[in-house]
Amino acid sequence: MAEKEAAAGGGGSGGGSGGGGSEQTGGGIMDDVMFARMILGRALAAYGLVHVVQDYGFEFTMCEGLSMCPTIWPSGELIFVERGTHRWFGIGKDGVDVGEERAAQARRHQRQYIQQCKNQDQQQTKIKRHPNDHADETIPWYEPQQIAADQLPSSGKWKRFWERFTTGICVGDVVVLQHPDRDGTVCKRVLGLPGDLVLSDTSPQKKRRRPPFRLVHPDGTEEFIEDEEKKVQKTLEGTELLVVPDGHLWVEGDNSVNSLDSRSYGALPASLVLGRVVCRIWPLRGPSAIMERGGRPMPPDQPFTGSTILPAGYEGELILSPSQLN
Repeated sequence: MAEKEAAAGGGGSGGGSGGGGSEQTGGGIMDDVMFARMILGRALAAYGLVHVVQDYGFEFTMCEGLSMCPTIWPSGELIFVERGTHRWFGIGKDGVDVGEERAAQARRHQRQYIQQCKNQDQQQTKIKRHPNDHADETIPWYEPQQIAADQLPSSGKWKRFWERFTTGICVGDVVVLQHPDRDGTVCKRVLGLPGDLVLSDTSPQKKRRRPPFRLVHPDGTEEFIEDEEKKVQKTLEGTELLVVPDGHLWVEGDNSVNSLDSRSYGALPASLVLGRVVCRIWPLRGPSAIMERGGRPMPPDQPFTGSTILPAGYEGELILSPSQLN
């Protein structure tokens, strides 16, 4: 009897041991499940973070080709693109993407500028036309012509840099866009916003047109137009007049001779913009790597065949270079 009880006791002990092993096995499976859930959660969080950074933050990309020379070399340059501010601030400094609203806003600014000039009686803001034009003196457009991006003064650089991060897409910004006709991206400079007038050359020779305002070239030479009554007629000879539609942008390459841009595929929806180019990462060249908001630089020894852009609300006023206002 003692032996049987001992055997039974041993069996009970063995049964208890077996139950403990089953609990340990179940605990091991749960640990594996928890570990897998942790890994999956972190992987999804990392993927989401990368997606948010790429779509709304920034990215590094290689840009190459002839179209943006001399801003970006044809051999290719690594650029830094921020992809968030254009989504937050929209188009223009005020976020207005409707042409009629921009034109009405510009006319209000122009009236205020005219009144300011009259009140202060600043004769230096009144510029005489070409000697062949017998018109009277006139008050110019309230905004001067943009300075070429490569000629902007070093003073105020960081103020201009900050302004780009606190305003929408403006004329002079260098942007990366989805190509409208195929997979891939393009890098161009924004030249026109909704409501702006585009004078695009349609002549076979694509000669340089005489813009409808006094234009000061980087070499200091100037071009003039004829009198006010003949302005539209002379301007439109050999050109096509286009109006940038609402919610669209007119973009062109700095190298107008070697660029496929809005002159080929028209104004592009602003939704195709992927981001604004902030600076050049590599190679290190020039006095500054920052891609400033400004007029397009003129490539050396290249004829200009690009479009002339007139601002929304423009009604024939002279558009002056900043130096002419001093």
